[in-house]
Amino acid sequence: MTAKEQLRAAVERLDKDQAAETLEFIVRRRDARSGDPFLASVPLDDEPETDDDRAAIAEAEEAIARGETIDLDAARAELE
Repeated sequence: MTAKEQLRAAVERLDKDQAAETLEFIVRRRDARSGDPFLASVPLDDEPETDDDRAAIAEAEEAIARGETIDLDAARAELE
């Protein structure tokens, strides 16, 4: 089975939300690399996700869910 055939089969198994997320990922990756030959040769993410990464992401998502965020202007003001 070719890579495209495997991809088609995998797509058929996605639910509606997974399909939307996957499409967004593919479009972003294609658009980011389309104008730069160097970027086209670099993996999108060449570092494996660690347990610490996953913990930090979970912590950030929980903070967002609790409303513990600031807007961009406030963040810029804080950094000045």
